Amino acid sequence: MRWAKLTCPASAPPALPVIISAPRGGNARIVGHEVAWDNWRFHLKLDRRFGPVLPLVRWAEDNLPPRLVLYQGYASEMSVPYMDTSEAWYYRSYMDIGEYGFGELISALEPGTDCPRRAAFLDATLPDEAGKPALKQHAFCLFE
Repeated sequence: MRWAKLTCPASAPPALPVIISAPRGGNARIVGHEVAWDNWRFHLKLDRRFGPVLPLVRWAEDNLPPRLVLYQGYASEMSVPYMDTSEAWYYRSYMDIGEYGFGELISALEPGTDCPRRAAFLDATLPDEAGKPALKQHAFCLFE
């Protein structure tokens, strides 16, 4: 099979809009910062240093008690090596966020820009430099 070479004109037409719709609502239930979706139950919190954290991830099926699957999961623990395989790149990973105060750097998510308008937006409270509570509005959004 031969592939035709694609070329882009100097002025490409604007991209067509993509519409995400859930006319009857989403399937996730949120109470405070606890999320229930399908058979999954988990908490969602923001840590000043590590960023998003999923504590107490549980799976419940039929009439059995929920089973703890993950005590705490941090995005900063995820290591995805990339780039060159040489020794100069060994320390870099895709989510190198635990060292820099990822949660502290979070900014408010915008409906329709960062997340679909129908998403559920959650706030988070973090300690500021003096240890006082500081509200981070729209820190998370949940959607399917």
